[in-house]
Amino acid sequence: MIDAAHAKARAQARLDAMLAEKQQCWQQQSEMKAERRRLYPVGDEDPVPGYYRIKLVKGGPFVGAEIKYEPPLDPVTGEVLDRSWLWRAIIDGVAEPIRGYQPTRKVWWIWERGEMIDEAMYRFLLEDRAWARKWAKSSAEANPTKTVDLGQEPIAI
Repeated sequence: MIDAAHAKARAQARLDAMLAEKQQCWQQQSEMKAERRRLYPVGDEDPVPGYYRIKLVKGGPFVGAEIKYEPPLDPVTGEVLDRSWLWRAIIDGVAEPIRGYQPTRKVWWIWERGEMIDEAMYRFLLEDRAWARKWAKSSAEANPTKTVDLGQEPIAI
């Protein structure tokens, strides 16, 4: 028979382990963002270019997102122009139109709400979404703008 003090100690130990794991995840995130800042020397208050995963709706699946900070291209020749660099957001493989030299609302949204990931995970999220659109049209991954109703989702075996 487990007494109340022993059960409380076990619960506290589980909580401490979960917090330590979350702290390690936050540390890895900050290290990845610091590395990105080293590679892309933008201002301290600017978003960091890279790959992220975000949810388009509460309870929805993760989708891949990318923040780019790149030079503008000549629309006719495709050559890099000698002008100020531009911010661009790409969410689920769809790029927003370039609007100016300041980060757009979508860039800030990705930066503030997204979790930084590596390129392999970003590519996986894009390919998983493409597969779901073709073969599992009713799945959450095929419809990332709809909230997931766990009561209606098929059970994975």
